[in-house]
Amino acid sequence: WKLTDPAKADADQGELDELVNALATLRADELVADKPSDAKLKEYGLDKPTATLTLSSGDKPVLVLHVGAKEKDGARAYARVDKSDVVALLSPALTSRALGEFRKRQLFADLDASQVEVVVITGPDGVVQFRKQAGKWVDPAKPGEPVDGEKVTELLTTLAGLKAERWAADGDADLKLYGWDEGRPRRMVVVTQKGGAAKTLEVGGPEGTSGGKKVYAKVGGDAGTPGVFVLSEADTATLTRDRAAFSGKK
Repeated sequence: WKLTDPAKADADQGELDELVNALATLRADELVADKPSDAKLKEYGLDKPTATLTLSSGDKPVLVLHVGAKEKDGARAYARVDKSDVVALLSPALTSRALGEFRKRQLFADLDASQVEVVVITGPDGVVQFRKQAGKWVDPAKPGEPVDGEKVTELLTTLAGLKAERWAADGDADLKLYGWDEGRPRRMVVVTQKGGAAKTLEVGGPEGTSGGKKVYAKVGGDAGTPGVFVLSEADTATLTRDRAAFSGKK
């Protein structure tokens, strides 16, 4: 599966396969109305659907499903097949799939945390570098100060498994809207693996609804891709630590 619009990108193979399989055996979780009035369609959010899913064989549509609002205080969404008079509620699982984000969320598929030899963090406090020497992490700028290797490992494993919580913008977004100042990120994390393969994460400003607990980010460097995404609270906390958080104990 490939995403072709609004941007060309890899799609999440597993999520789309599950959606198509579910729609191939589409069943209502609950039948709600038969031949509803226009007022009822508006109540169900089906006058202006939240999403319309069209499955095609070649150029011929074989299923068009309109998905409306969710039931009050519930996880199920109202839906109807195009040109059908019947309104139904989808199951919570199918609702989640139908309203899902199908762009691939894995960001560094070929990053091996065990092969990383250099970590460079550029942030408000300047540049911090960690290098692996004889199996231990050291700070070349402060060779006498121990480094908490577990914290470095946690950062690397987070990067290796990093997924966008959601995509905020596709294509060449206006980065100023997401906290990049004059095109510069507020923080950069660059890791270099054996053989010289480097991966870069650029971090922008805070996501507005999270109270600063989530941030906007994008993949940078030679492997940079268009699009801005939101990091989860846990990933944000791990990837925005200052130098003091990596200080080890003697």
